[in-house]
Amino acid sequence: MKLTGKHEFSASAAEVYRRLLDPDRLRSCMPGCERLDALGDDRFSLTFGVPIPAIKGTFDGTVEIVDQVPPESFRMKIDAKGKNGFVTADAAMRIESTGPQSSIVHYDADAQIGGAAASVGQRVITGISRRQVADMMKCLDKAEVMARRPGALARLWAWIRSRFGGGPAPA
Repeated sequence: MKLTGKHEFSASAAEVYRRLLDPDRLRSCMPGCERLDALGDDRFSLTFGVPIPAIKGTFDGTVEIVDQVPPESFRMKIDAKGKNGFVTADAAMRIESTGPQSSIVHYDADAQIGGAAASVGQRVITGISRRQVADMMKCLDKAEVMARRPGALARLWAWIRSRFGGGPAPA
């Protein structure tokens, strides 16, 4: 399965590069991501769920970041297995600066899917994958817009504490 596309960001190329490799941000923005933990430099363990009823379940695997050229490009190698099959993917990410606070991410991925997961059909899987990548990119972009508002997180945390109690604000 081939998956190519692009997404315009409201942030510098350096900031977008950082976001695309931040496991905490990715975990919160990747649809179906249950776990994304650092195993060391440029390697992560991953657990994700698949939203397709015929192959519903979780996949466990690893993500390796290679060929890094900050803030312009990198590649991700993904290898995951679940009871319903496997996924291996190689994704090239290229970040093009279009201004001081704007960039375009170009992605080109090649994935192999096997087992019961492959029986669903490439068109269905490709369509769902395109939507998930688009949703993730929008979330990563929106996260920065929210972060630019001074005090927004502090006000939200204060409201939560006032309603439900709680300790100090997260760092």
